[in-house]
Amino acid sequence: MKKALFAALLSMTLLAACTPLDKGVSDYQLDATYSLRLETPTSPEILIGDQVDLRSLVVVTDRAGQTVTVPENAYRFVINQQPDGATSFNATQVGTYTIEVKIGNRTSNAVSVTVLPYTRVRIPVVFHAVNSTLTQTQIDRLVKGMTDAYRNRWNPYSGAKDENAVDNFIEFYAAETNPTGLSLAVKGLDAVSSSRQTFTSRQAVDEAWNNYWNPNRFLNVWVYAIAKEESLSGFAYNLPVTRPLAGARVISASRTSPDLPYGIYLNQIDVSDTRSSTLAHEAGHVLGLNHVFDGNGDESKSCSTTDPDYCADTPYYDRALYMDNYRTLRQRRNACDGSSYVSTNIMDYYLGYENSFTRNQRDRIQHTLNYGLWLPSPNNESRTRQNAEDNYVKKPDDYQFVPPVICAKESF
Repeated sequence: MKKALFAALLSMTLLAACTPLDKGVSDYQLDATYSLRLETPTSPEILIGDQVDLRSLVVVTDRAGQTVTVPENAYRFVINQQPDGATSFNATQVGTYTIEVKIGNRTSNAVSVTVLPYTRVRIPVVFHAVNSTLTQTQIDRLVKGMTDAYRNRWNPYSGAKDENAVDNFIEFYAAETNPTGLSLAVKGLDAVSSSRQTFTSRQAVDEAWNNYWNPNRFLNVWVYAIAKEESLSGFAYNLPVTRPLAGARVISASRTSPDLPYGIYLNQIDVSDTRSSTLAHEAGHVLGLNHVFDGNGDESKSCSTTDPDYCADTPYYDRALYMDNYRTLRQRRNACDGSSYVSTNIMDYYLGYENSFTRNQRDRIQHTLNYGLWLPSPNNESRTRQNAEDNYVKKPDDYQFVPPVICAKESF
């Protein structure tokens, strides 16, 4: 009897000795040869309500550089020098947060996450295809390209991005219904017939009044066969604002109907170009951005006395000199301050990587979203700038044609 009890106790002792200990937070120590670091978040700038899984940022490697698995209950995250028991960062307040992780007596490098005071904006797009049509696949590709550009994911030529490139938190999608609420057979498509087959830019603007959907609810994109002699990819109008913005037209918020057909005018030949940044570029004009150089269309000017796009983080250059030598210079620009750089900005054109919007440009875009008229922004949705029944905009009695911002674009 005693022998049997002793054998059972011995067996339990051996079993316990062979079972690995579940090391807690305070017990786990990294091997002295291991490296501990936090990777920079994929999106270091986020909005209120967003979440970052901090565990996905932790990297532990051995001396050979091989990844080492560490129990997640050994992670101790520190946010702004305060221990935090959570394994994810939840954005609840605007600000910049410094994050570290501790494992045992080791502390990682610090990374930063900035919570911005912006709202994620989704903009419905309608393509008025004049004497042509677009497939759902084409429309989905076009709006995805716009979204990628404004979410800082667009890189059609696989070039280096601007060091100041940022996410604008704007997304575009194909409109699902027409202004009266009827579902569109092809999302985002309004097929339009016209007696005219090719259009000058002025003719296109005049024709647009015939198919102008409420701009507080839709971003209108008119697709035309543009006359060859104009040699352009697209054009647009900068939106007016109700509060001052350098270089922008300020008008009273009391005006309820547009004075111009605001939106994007796209040359039909540009639709099939899968690397074209034209739509993102023209949307930039709608959202308050200018060209980074002093010029419009094929008009080329030398260095201006003031910054032509009012953005200090976008260099500007002698456009006339560049156009005389652009086949040789290609992506290279000689800035007016004497420096040399590679063109990456979406608001530049003729031989550039066309993959970046900068912080200062984002500031202008945010101002336009907040104070721009005739744009499907959150502010305009909540304000009555047009009567609900005005689903289709008509040409006003005081209409006068104004030349748009022309973009003569060439890819390389």
